[in-house]
Amino acid sequence: MNKLKIIIQFEGYFNVGVAKYLQDNLNCEIYAIVDTNKQVKDFFLEQKFVEFKKVWYLRDHLVDLNIKPDLEYLSSFEKKYKINLWQVAHTDRILYPQNNFRSYHKFSRKEILQLSNRLCNLYENIFEEVKPDFILLRTADNFQGELLLQFSHAKKIITLIQSYSRFWKRWMISSEVDIIDDIDMLFKNCDDPGTKNMEELQMNLKNNNKEVVNETIDRNANTNAYHKFKDGLYMLSKVVNDDYRKHYANFGRTKTKILMQETSLVLKKIIREYFINKHLKRDFDRNSKFVYYPLHLNPERTTLNSAPFYVNQLEIITNLAKSLPIEYKLYVKEHPAQSFWSWRDTSYYKYIMNLPNVELLHPAVSMDKLLKYCSLVTTISGTSALEAAFNNKPSIVFTDTIFSSVLPSVYRIRSMEDLPNAVQSSLKKKVDIMDLRKYTKCILDNTFEFEGTVIDTIMEDRIDHTYNVPDVKLPQKEIIAILEDTADIWNKVGKAFVQKINFHIKSK
Repeated sequence: MNKLKIIIQFEGYFNVGVAKYLQDNLNCEIYAIVDTNKQVKDFFLEQKFVEFKKVWYLRDHLVDLNIKPDLEYLSSFEKKYKINLWQVAHTDRILYPQNNFRSYHKFSRKEILQLSNRLCNLYENIFEEVKPDFILLRTADNFQGELLLQFSHAKKIITLIQSYSRFWKRWMISSEVDIIDDIDMLFKNCDDPGTKNMEELQMNLKNNNKEVVNETIDRNANTNAYHKFKDGLYMLSKVVNDDYRKHYANFGRTKTKILMQETSLVLKKIIREYFINKHLKRDFDRNSKFVYYPLHLNPERTTLNSAPFYVNQLEIITNLAKSLPIEYKLYVKEHPAQSFWSWRDTSYYKYIMNLPNVELLHPAVSMDKLLKYCSLVTTISGTSALEAAFNNKPSIVFTDTIFSSVLPSVYRIRSMEDLPNAVQSSLKKKVDIMDLRKYTKCILDNTFEFEGTVIDTIMEDRIDHTYNVPDVKLPQKEIIAILEDTADIWNKVGKAFVQKINFHIKSK
């Protein structure tokens, strides 16, 4: 049997552990596309932990962009692979024109076309040279990642992505983020899920999801001012390096600009937090009829990548307000984690507050109580729609999710014009506990437990700057030691990939 050819995308050190497991447990050749700065690149150049057949260092191909974009080539690329390059570019928070958070450079049409030219050409050459059987990708949250994902699908290469299932600490391997492959068939054929009642299902989901969220929030909160200051100085020392600024994500970054913007963000956060605490409501009328809309974080891949045509939340809120029956209000709640992005501009909050049938709630308001007393939950792609079902409440989502096609209580909207009808019909829906029991069993049967926070904790304990600063240069011995100390975790992930690869091989 010929060796399998597998391409793996890397944006850091530690999923090298998965590559090691694949190499030890599959008859394969492994190729790497490494998207890191020079400091992490040095590890891949020196390491002997995994024997890569060939490695492409992506950022080496994205420097010196002073080339004339070949519009004829890009046009033929779009038509050949049915990929909308402007849509892909707008999924990148660095290139996204409305991103005002830590934005140091406004990208021109020409610069984005130059990036597109380089990436499209590079990916075509890589795939032509390797002719891969499989490609393992991380969750796409930038231009190069999203383009690689869509290009892999267009080339009909079996694409495998590890992503969170939104259920406890369960993760999955699938061809799309947030979608289990063949979920409709798996749900339909799910065996008798047992006798769990609604209270048990609700409690399990609530407690475990809260644990996952709280671990992330705690890591942010526990990073004290001293560590943030030290990490800030380290970051400033990096921008002196011209190699760092050659990558498009770092265009325009200088010591002066960073100091000015970080100071500005601190002041803005203080002002915005004062406004939030003074004007946003900390309670709501439990006897009123209301629809609940939790704000998404911004900027975030859950909107930019998952629902690229529904990024403008003010537009969604306005259209929701127009679509409500006369006796209903819309309660909008700020996301607690938006504080890590210095909250939103006060004008954003004022716009929402000025809508006559909308009330803006403080981020401290209990989501559990909102789910308990609301009539309907609306969200672009949030887990709150799933939690709504476990609280006997219907929901509306604006994109495909892991649960939207199998839970009848979830309405997947496809046009703003359909919003009034979606609201009216959803308010009449009831949740069937059998659907939730089947869904729970379906997820548990097709996912695996992954303790990603253990990896994060080990890194933060043993490596300076890791939490606040990406791409930290580490001694090779330390990286290998961490990989070996966390082998049980990586082996579990690697085993899940091997099982998925073997499934696809048998299905051919």
